[in-house]
Amino acid sequence: MTTEDGRRSGRPKEVVTDENIKKVHKIILNDRRTINSDYYIALLDRLKEEITEKTAAFEEKKVLIHRDIAPCHKSVKTMTKIHELDFELLLHPPYFPDMAASDYFPFSDLKRMLSVNTFSSNEDVIEETEA
Repeated sequence: MTTEDGRRSGRPKEVVTDENIKKVHKIILNDRRTINSDYYIALLDRLKEEITEKTAAFEEKKVLIHRDIAPCHKSVKTMTKIHELDFELLLHPPYFPDMAASDYFPFSDLKRMLSVNTFSSNEDVIEETEA
């Protein structure tokens, strides 16, 4: 890997020295924004505030969190916070991490809606779902 450009038209380079390269490298290393458990927990707190602000019926519903296997997502601190906020984790089925959770849970809202009622015929179910 090199930091030097090939010849091209346009504005010429001012100065490329090892000293300048080290300075830029140091700036980049000092400014890395990493996501750790504390950052992720603060993000979850902000998410809860935003949802509560924007959704009046939030208290009645669960918030589903879809996450990957990043260390900050599965740390004990993060899991404790998710439980404290009463969020529900939507996990990937085993051995299929590349498939979206919606591939496995496409009808959960429909099931919840239909579980409240008792139907006596298929026509009643069809009528309720098409309403």
